[in-house]
Amino acid sequence: MTRQRKLIVVLLGVAVFARVAAALTLGNKFYFADETEYLDAARRLLSGGGYAENFQRVPAYPVYLAILLGVAPASLALLRVVHGVVAALSCWLTFRLADRLFGFWTAAAAAAFVAVDPLLTVSSALFFPEAITGIVVLLAVTLALEPLRRARWSSSAA
Repeated sequence: MTRQRKLIVVLLGVAVFARVAAALTLGNKFYFADETEYLDAARRLLSGGGYAENFQRVPAYPVYLAILLGVAPASLALLRVVHGVVAALSCWLTFRLADRLFGFWTAAAAAAFVAVDPLLTVSSALFFPEAITGIVVLLAVTLALEPLRRARWSSSAA
């Protein structure tokens, strides 16, 4: 394994550790009404009840939480841990995107920031859709850039 690859593995490990620590610190209680609404919607979806009649939030996020509940149904803290580990992928995706655009050392600096930024770390352990939306956006941009690098404009547009 090259030194550069080891650095990325370490940064991803730091991101996972920080998010797990934040999730365990937040524990088994809710901090915002949004969290309860999203989790209640996820539980209703799992039970076949669908969304609440007055549910006016991001509809895909309860689906994601329902999937996580299948993995970590035991406790709220464990669900926060799993959510945080998934959200840590943003560190790796940030590195991949920045490496393609600006080079290794800039990418490493950006990934280091994502790994330890307190706001990103704590919000990754809360049940808000922004952490997962960030992953989707980073993944979409990264995938769109690859065909552009190979001058395949139609593939990139798709």
